[in-house]
Amino acid sequence: LICNVQMARDGKSATCCNSHTAKVDLKDGSCILEQLKETNFNLMGNFLCSEGKPGKVIEIKASKRTGEENFMSAVRKTLQEQYKTKPVGLAGVFLIEKGK
Repeated sequence: LICNVQMARDGKSATCCNSHTAKVDLKDGSCILEQLKETNFNLMGNFLCSEGKPGKVIEIKASKRTGEENFMSAVRKTLQEQYKTKPVGLAGVFLIEKGK
């Protein structure tokens, strides 16, 4: 699920939904990307909501794996070591060009 919903100022209704689902076609391994038509959402999930204003950016560049963790686990572990018990929200676009 790639969730992209613009909410009304009152925060009670969606005014625009540009959300998509992505899945792998089991027949040929290709990517299937479909835009959702509905603004309703019925699954549970953890979402980061923002006002879309510019803010601090983290850019991560890696050329090879140096440990056993996958990319997301390594990022999570690093943030936990840095911020200890402080709550941290991280969202964005992750482009993994090659690797496991």
